[in-house]
Amino acid sequence: VEMWRKDFVLYYIHHFITSSLCIGSYFKCATRIGFFILVEQDFADIFLPIAKCLNYAEWEPAATIVFATFAIAWIPTRHYLYNLFLLEIWNMELVGEAGEYLSWGEWLGFFIFLSALQVLLILWLKDLIFAIYKVLQPTTKKLEDHRSSAEED
Repeated sequence: VEMWRKDFVLYYIHHFITSSLCIGSYFKCATRIGFFILVEQDFADIFLPIAKCLNYAEWEPAATIVFATFAIAWIPTRHYLYNLFLLEIWNMELVGEAGEYLSWGEWLGFFIFLSALQVLLILWLKDLIFAIYKVLQPTTKKLEDHRSSAEED
């Protein structure tokens, strides 16, 4: 079981937002939004648990290589493709795939949730860049999770 980290609340907010977007897109016949969220959010996440397992097993340099793969997948998917999709939502017509119209309020709700998710992703990008920097230091021997537990703060 993982330790309680100081970004635990952000993870819950992230999952609330992504679940709400997927469920809302299903009920409003705007499944492109939900499908994109699932694919985009899960692609890079394939590599992080593998890197953690390799790190716990102390299999270096495999843990660092898989972590690098995670970082390479994270940045373009979460900060390039995601923003392209956000721009598409901004410019979209308010018509769902089944011909139903999204009200202006429903469209705004999707856009606010998608924007809030991007804010969380930017906060985690800072942590990712910090972790990459630490791994690239010549004094670093092992990949470590730099987030402290809630008790340490």
